[in-house]
Amino acid sequence: MSLHKALVQWDGKSKDTIIEIYHRFYQGREFIAQLLKLSTDVTTKAGATWLLKHHLENNPRSKVNEKTFFMQLFAELQPQAKLHLLQCLPYVNISKAHKKPLEVCLKQALVDDSKDMRVWAYNGFNELALSHHEYRQQADAILVDALGQESASIKTRVRNIIKELSILERD
Repeated sequence: MSLHKALVQWDGKSKDTIIEIYHRFYQGREFIAQLLKLSTDVTTKAGATWLLKHHLENNPRSKVNEKTFFMQLFAELQPQAKLHLLQCLPYVNISKAHKKPLEVCLKQALVDDSKDMRVWAYNGFNELALSHHEYRQQADAILVDALGQESASIKTRVRNIIKELSILERD
């Protein structure tokens, strides 16, 4: 069975099944490229982006072809797939060429109805500012605004981001 077929057959819910798929098909360097390609297919994008997120979380030294990554991020994605890619931002180097398109995407995610999407957008602004210091003031203002406007669960995550920044500044 191919990775494509396994993702098509996945019910979109079972974490055990998607982890089994990961272990069955992980193939080193080609694996990421294969996942990025599958993330463009409407029948496999949610599973492919979940696998990409899982892979990067467990292999943080893996490299993602940034150009391909950003093309996927800004394509017409299902919310779940877009969320997975936002969760990958800590593992992607954000070049000068992609900082502005990423900012636009993050601003759109900040007004999304989904709390998960918004919390990862706040995290994304912080990642953008860590890569490009000219975004630090904007990111800090966005994080502070979140403390006054967002739900308790989002405020908790934002406080954690701010706390991590304080630790980084002391180092």
